[in-house]
Order: sequence, then C-alpha cells, then structure tokens
Amino acid sequence: MVIRFFGVAIFVTFFLNVHCIQAEPKLWVEKNPVTAGESFRMFVEVENDDDPEEPNLSLIKDIKVLNRSVQNQTSIVGTSISRKVSWTYEVVAMSPGSIQIPALRVGNGLTRPIMLEVLQQSKSSNALEILVFEANLEPEQVYPQQQSLLTLKIIRKGIQLENESITPLEINNVRLRRVHQNSFRNIVNGQQQIVTEIRFALFAEKPGEITIPSIQYQGTVSPKGFQNRSFFQQRGSRLFRKSPPKQLTVLPIPGNSNGWWLPASKLILQETWEPNPPEFRVGEPVTRTIIIQAEGVEAEQLPDWETPDLSGIKIYAEPPVLETKETPQGVSALGKTSQALIPSSTGELLIPGIQIRWWDVQNRKFQVSQIPERWVNVLPPMDLIKTQENVQISKIPTQQVLTTKTENIHDDDQLWKYGTLFFFILWLLTMGLWYGRSVKTQASSKIPEVGDGTDSTKNLKYSISAVETSILKKDPSLIRESILNWAKIRWPEDPPNRLQAIGEKEKKLKDPILMMERHHYAEQNEEWDAQQLAEAFKKVCHMPQEKIDENNDRIRELYPA
Repeated sequence: MVIRFFGVAIFVTFFLNVHCIQAEPKLWVEKNPVTAGESFRMFVEVENDDDPEEPNLSLIKDIKVLNRSVQNQTSIVGTSISRKVSWTYEVVAMSPGSIQIPALRVGNGLTRPIMLEVLQQSKSSNALEILVFEANLEPEQVYPQQQSLLTLKIIRKGIQLENESITPLEINNVRLRRVHQNSFRNIVNGQQQIVTEIRFALFAEKPGEITIPSIQYQGTVSPKGFQNRSFFQQRGSRLFRKSPPKQLTVLPIPGNSNGWWLPASKLILQETWEPNPPEFRVGEPVTRTIIIQAEGVEAEQLPDWETPDLSGIKIYAEPPVLETKETPQGVSALGKTSQALIPSSTGELLIPGIQIRWWDVQNRKFQVSQIPERWVNVLPPMDLIKTQENVQISKIPTQQVLTTKTENIHDDDQLWKYGTLFFFILWLLTMGLWYGRSVKTQASSKIPEVGDGTDSTKNLKYSISAVETSILKKDPSLIRESILNWAKIRWPEDPPNRLQAIGEKEKKLKDPILMMERHHYAEQNEEWDAQQLAEAFKKVCHMPQEKIDENNDRIRELYPA
C-alpha cells in the first residue's frame, strides 16, 4: 500500500509539472506614444497553450498591419516543460489621436486593453525632416471634361528610400491620365534633397462635388547615401505619409452651350494648301489640310467636321489623324485631316469655311475659331489651253507671218551677225562637253555595277500590270492612281505629280489621258473607249531601250530592251 501511494504521488507531481496552468496572454507595444506615419512593433505572447489561435487584429481601428512573424518556443528544465507562442507585428497609425487597442482573444485567454497615443508629426520629428509628401490640385473648380492637374511631390532630405510606392488613385466619374513624372536633386541650406513630382490629369464627367481621397506613400529607409547620421539607427524601417483629401468642385455647363462642348485653355484652327497658293483647274486635284490644336483636352474630345457636298467639285477626304500629347502642363490634342478637291467645271466656286465653338476655361467664355470661306476661279485644264493656243496660231495667214519675218530681218541685220557668232561659240562648247562625257562614259563602263536592279525591275513590272488591270476595269480614278504610281518608278529623279505632266513626258499618252479626264469630269456620263489609252500605254512600255531615255543610264537599267 505504501509503495502504491508513493507511486501515485510521483505521477501526479510529474503531470502537474508538464501541464502547467496556462498563463494570461500578453500584448504590448515597443513605445507609447508613437508618431503618425511612423511604423512601430506590437507584440502578442501566450504560454502553455497547446494550439492557440492568432489574435484578430481587425478589431483595432486606425492601425494598419505591414508585416507579421510568429515564433514557437519549447523549454524543458528537469521534469518541467513549458511552451510559448509569440507574434510580432509591424504596424503604423496614420492619424493622430488616441487609439483603443481592445482585449484580444488568444487561445483560451484575453489580453489586457491598451490605450495608444498617436502624436501629430511636428518639425521636431526627425522622420518628418527627412521625408515630405505633398499633394496639390489646380484648379479646384472646373467644368465637366475640363482638365484639372493633381501634383504629388515627394521630398527626401539627406536620405535614400527604397521600395517606394503610392496607393492607386481611383475616383468615380473621373477620367485619370498620368501625364508626367520627373526626379531631380536640390541643395537647400547645404543639405541635399531628392525630389520626385508625379502629375495626373483629371477630367470630371458630371457636375457636383468630388472628393479626391487621401493618397498614401510608403518607402523603406536605405543604409546607402546617409547624410543624416542621427537617423542611421532606423535603417530598414518603413516610412509612411498620407496626403489630405482634396475637394474638386465641378460646375454645370453654361446654359447657352449649344452643340459640341469643348473646354480648352487654347485652340488653334488653320488650313494648308498643296500647291500653295492653290490653283484650281478642271480635273486637277488640290489638297486641303485642316489642322486643329487644343490644349487641356484629349484627342477624343475634338469635334468631327465634314465639308458638305459641293456642286462642280469632287471631294475625297482621308480619315482624320488624332493624337494626344502628354506634357508637364497636362495634355494637348492634335487633329489633322486632308481633302483632295477636284473641280469638274469651270467658273466661280465657293469653298465653305469651318467654325469650331469652344469654351475658354481661362476667361470663362465661349470663343469661336474659324477658317474663312473663299471664292476661287476654276480654270480649264492646262492641256486644253495649250491645244487652243496651237489651233489659233495655225489659223494665222501665211502672208502675215512672212511679212513680219522680212521686216525683222531688215531691221535686225546687225543683231543677226552677232547671233551667228554666239551660236558658233555655243556649238564649240557643246562639242567639248560631248567629248568629255563620252570619255567619262567609256571609263565608267569598266567599273562593275553594284546590284543588278532586280527590285526596281520587279516594281516596274508590277506597276505596269496595275495600269493594264485598271484600264480593263475602265475606272478613271483607279487608272489615275496606277499611272501616277508607274510614273514615280519610271522617272525616279523627277516624278510627275499629275497626269498632264506625264503627257508632257510621253507624247503618246497625252491625248488618251486628256480624253479620259474629259470623260471623268464631264457633267454627262458618256461612254468612254479605253482601248486608245491601252494601246498607247502598251507602245510606251515596249519601246526600244534607246528610245526610252538616251541620256539616263539608270532608266536603261529599269527598261531592258
């Protein structure tokens, strides 16, 4: 019996040493009070709990958890066994004031509540001296779709920061566009500063009051490049700053705004012509380019404009080109469109003007930018004028011409003698130049050519095929485009920019091209025989090599016999 009693007593003693009574969980902070925006550590610890649950820190208001770690520790001393679980949290309080940390449940116990004092950042704060985070909104009062600039400025004084970031900016009913970011160095009172500016363009969609929320900045103190040695001990810690919220007032659109609403700080509307000054002739295109430049708006805000259909002229407009540029002053928009104007009849023609009504945000009033209308005189085709002049000259009586020539011979007998001498000297110079060129040609023929001209030959063949195909389709617009493209390859040194110029270079194409243009721009739609143009073009493309261009070696390579 005695032995059994002592055995039970030993067992009970051992059991109690192993399973000690659970101690009360603990919660404490490394310092109190703390400074708003500066991180600090908070600790939670519990002993002799078999499987404790982590405390729920979401119950603590106005405190943000940045990082956490957990540690388990078991100790055996003789027959005594103890277990301890501890959590370490890196937290930050963003706003000054008193924060109640309530009792937190850890395992089967509760921690004691703590009253945390959060101090306002002051000039005496060492952290404040090394980091400044500012936000500025300009203007604070706008109209719908008017640009407002939000500028964030980060100033680091005598210290470097790593892993820097700002919270994403999202605002309902507001378009955001990041337009600028720049970093530079300053020296103020002998202390080096690193400044970063980040700028956003804001466009509110509807009237009302809009709150720009607080933006939070965070960065980690780097041990590199320290000038402020007193802060060196805090390297690796995180610094936080939060900008105060901003209020944006969006005014309603003025009541007299009819049509397109375009709020801008500046707008320029202009036009250019090719050729300049423009000369309007039947069948010959004139290019008009309209350009609009606006500051403080995006390209999508620019209005659409179209030239109305005009009697006596055909208009071929290219798709507009829109571009938004980002600058430190915000955004600017550029819109450009080109129109080919081809008159179909002679006489007076009115080119209508263009007006754009926009809201001047600086002077708060409507402005009108415009291109004035212009009256132009459409002339006949140049080829037709030359044909008429030749006909008129041919109708002059022969007797009148001979009489005029005889009178000139008697009156200018001395001038004829000097002219003969001049042309004789000119003939001698020509022979000398011809001889020098022939020698140069013989010498150059001995130098091997670089490349065989395969690509140029292919391009020429393709262009000829395109012209022949367009003639079969009997489409004057398509024929005009394909012939001009062929001419650019045929005369690379002096490419003609209109059909009449092609007729001047190739006489066989002159009359067929003129007949096609008259048919295309005729007011009555008459049947047109394209066979004449097809035959003339075939003769030109299959001319012997020597007849193509006797003075151009490059052309001879592109047009083999």
